[in-house]
Amino acid sequence: MAMKSFKHLAATSVEQAAAIASQTAGGAAFIAGGTDLLGVLKDHIHARYPEAVVDLKGIAGLHYIKEDKRGLRIGALTTLSEIAAHQGIKDKYGVLAEAARTVASPQIRNMATIGGNLCQEPRCWYYRTPEDRFHCLRKGGYQCGAVWGDNRYHSLFGAARVSVPSCSATCPGQVAIPSYLAEIRKGDLAQAAKILLESNPMPAMTGRVCPHLCESGCNRRGYDEPVSIRAIERSVGDYVLEQAPKLMRPGRKRGMARVAVVGAGPAGLSAAYYLRKAGREVTVFDQMPEAGGMLNYSIPAYRLPKEIVRKQMRAFESMGIQFKLGTKVGAKGFTLRGLRRRFAAVFIATGAWRQKTLVIDKSELLTSGMEFLISIALGRRESPKGRVLVIGGGNVAVDVAVSALRLGAKQVTLACLEARDAMPAFPEELAEALAEGVKLMPSWGPHRVIEASGTVTGMELVRCLSVFDEEGRFRPSFDPSERRTVEADEIILAIGQTA
Repeated sequence: MAMKSFKHLAATSVEQAAAIASQTAGGAAFIAGGTDLLGVLKDHIHARYPEAVVDLKGIAGLHYIKEDKRGLRIGALTTLSEIAAHQGIKDKYGVLAEAARTVASPQIRNMATIGGNLCQEPRCWYYRTPEDRFHCLRKGGYQCGAVWGDNRYHSLFGAARVSVPSCSATCPGQVAIPSYLAEIRKGDLAQAAKILLESNPMPAMTGRVCPHLCESGCNRRGYDEPVSIRAIERSVGDYVLEQAPKLMRPGRKRGMARVAVVGAGPAGLSAAYYLRKAGREVTVFDQMPEAGGMLNYSIPAYRLPKEIVRKQMRAFESMGIQFKLGTKVGAKGFTLRGLRRRFAAVFIATGAWRQKTLVIDKSELLTSGMEFLISIALGRRESPKGRVLVIGGGNVAVDVAVSALRLGAKQVTLACLEARDAMPAFPEELAEALAEGVKLMPSWGPHRVIEASGTVTGMELVRCLSVFDEEGRFRPSFDPSERRTVEADEIILAIGQTA
């Protein structure tokens, strides 16, 4: 492949090199010995080509290794062998010394400079293949071919992680999953727990109920099956609760700043944890008799045992986080304004507890899915009447359906707008519900409540053709010619919550 012509400019000072680069309209690249860059230009690895290559080889004073307050400084003309042999680098920057030692043969290390080789483009074959044929991590892909394949000739950065791993990228909490899994492989569970706690203060909870999106991004999917990250997280989370006094410690006290958190659900508890780790005095207020929010009152005990939630709350208390439960902000003169006078800051995390409703006649006769689950958690719920119809396709709807069946309902039917493969509920949760006997009616939407003397007797459903319009907005369309009546003694809504 022919190499595109470019200007080769020799600089005599760093200032001149910088000026040349800034004045070159098409961009400039730097070279300080070595031919790696020329190979990159020849192979057309990148779509954009530099108009000039600035040679730093002739600049005096770029051959040095020194350390100051800002860190380690290495001149561009320092050889790799000098870096590998430098005792200070080996003591404090061991990875760099090892990289300089292993990146080339002894003969090349004696001549190769850090500016000419180590800081240039990787030698990796996967990286250098034109047209981005492989998903190179260095060029924005999701994996490193040199890690999975047999490639023994790449620079330090060929297999270096320069972007978020795909499992962490798909995790809403951006947990450093590969890092804590590496510690588990070493047998250091305590260090794994510390890494996990940096991004997730409640791994025992998420390890049981999170949607484990990380597993959908796991690179092992391309080889056999994803790593069961959620199960591992659950195990580490249980270890955290066992070792809470050692692993969940408050930070050093910083001043007298006190913070109030309104809401003892996942968001409020997370804020309280990280504030306490930062050395702040934290008080959490909640109107419910126990802390945990929806962890306690929405998620059924068969998915998240209440004792696990209580252990987590005790771990937070052991850190010095104070809980004021059964306290409703806004009642009896207990106001946000009053909290602002007493605390340096107030964090509001009141959650989305209000059940969304349907805009149809007789909707007041329908039962709220959230109230249904809360009443079970509080021990106030009686067995459902005979036949139950649940409206909704998410996890809450599935929880309601299974809970109703386990409480003694004769028959439970779950109807939702979405097609079976588009339901937002976790596939495994839905499969378990169907195995227990819940009847599923996908692609059906509520049309009319059927009642007699103020008592629900059923609902007329209409076929749903699509849930979203062409622009992705929620705008269901129906086929009015296709309707079906479902007899029910109780209809429970689980179509989402709002604040």
